Amino acid sequence: WIDYLENTTQPSSGDEDDPITLRQLASHTSGIGRDLPYYNFDEWPNVPENQPPRQIPTLDEQLQAIASIPLVAPPGSFPVYSNTGFSVLGEALVAANTKTEGNRVLYADLLKRDIFGPLAMNGSSFVASPENAAHLAIPRVPDDLELSPEESLQPPGGQFSSVADLANTVQFLLNPTSATGSRIIRPSSLREWIRPSFAEYDNATETGLVWEILKLTDQYGQVQRFYGKAGDLQTFHSQLSFSRELQFGAVVLNTGDAVAPFVSRDALQLLLPGIQSILEERAKERYAGSWKNDANPDDEIVIVVEKGLLAITKCVLGGNDFLQLYLAGTLDRALLWSTGRLDEFRVAIGVPGLTTDPLMGCLSYWTTLDAAASRHAPLDLLYFIGEGDQRLMKVPSLNAILHR
Repeated sequence: WIDYLENTTQPSSGDEDDPITLRQLASHTSGIGRDLPYYNFDEWPNVPENQPPRQIPTLDEQLQAIASIPLVAPPGSFPVYSNTGFSVLGEALVAANTKTEGNRVLYADLLKRDIFGPLAMNGSSFVASPENAAHLAIPRVPDDLELSPEESLQPPGGQFSSVADLANTVQFLLNPTSATGSRIIRPSSLREWIRPSFAEYDNATETGLVWEILKLTDQYGQVQRFYGKAGDLQTFHSQLSFSRELQFGAVVLNTGDAVAPFVSRDALQLLLPGIQSILEERAKERYAGSWKNDANPDDEIVIVVEKGLLAITKCVLGGNDFLQLYLAGTLDRALLWSTGRLDEFRVAIGVPGLTTDPLMGCLSYWTTLDAAASRHAPLDLLYFIGEGDQRLMKVPSLNAILHR
């Protein structure tokens, strides 16, 4: 901006020329300004009463503005919320579909075909119609209601929806393994999508690909990430939030003052202890207790669920105390890390001396997983098979089979 304003030159040097990626558009790290072209006030902060309302720009006008002025920051620097960037992202989706199918399908029709239809979001659309008119929430200032937003406005904020429809969205994000979910997105893409991409310096929020991430502290002092998307369009406000780890979420819609984010946050905090208690009881039913080996009565692995964590507090197999062997007396337990596959875990051992240093965090654990093998199986692998009385624990590196 210094070169642009001082020398009246086009922005065309250094990393300003780096290509903008789809990931950067989706994560608001493209550097594109919030709402382009600018709605300019020549005598700010004096705004004349007869100032004409801002006209919704076309996509061509947005692209021209992007090309003619500097970015807020070089691509990939830090998040800058950009409605204009989302307009471009929506058009990129249309272009990709056109290239694949040979005919242009509008953004609204793409979402109806690929998202709204499969998820039974029958109350979601981009225009007000006689069919949905009776269901629309009208703000206190009727002029603020945009019944048929321009196509360029649809990707960043032109969608009508309902709590029921957005609840369907949250349920899909929590459990996409249904036949419906598999048609929308692959599990591998979902794992790549729902993760932080930028950590803010406030230690309270992060951003991701679309996501505005809120970090809440639970009853055990552990951080729980809630992935969310807020919406504010004049007097319409929305907040969708969820945690895949804890398998619950909240949807809040309101008109008037923007209370949706606060109601959502309070609901999540109120529900969090109860949800965690339910999940702990389910984990205890599935994994906790004393596991023994009929072939060697002295063999025993004890698993507990405490403070939201699954841990081994005793591991004696073949006459060897493996907690003492691996942890050297530095800790009294080893944590079980889920691999993301049901009933399959790795024993997080870490490095004695580093695991007790609070500044090391999880570093010594994840850097030492899968370090060696015995009997052609990882030393730290442990898994369960069967149900009820037939349920067994297996430690394949020691050829050990135990029952509860």
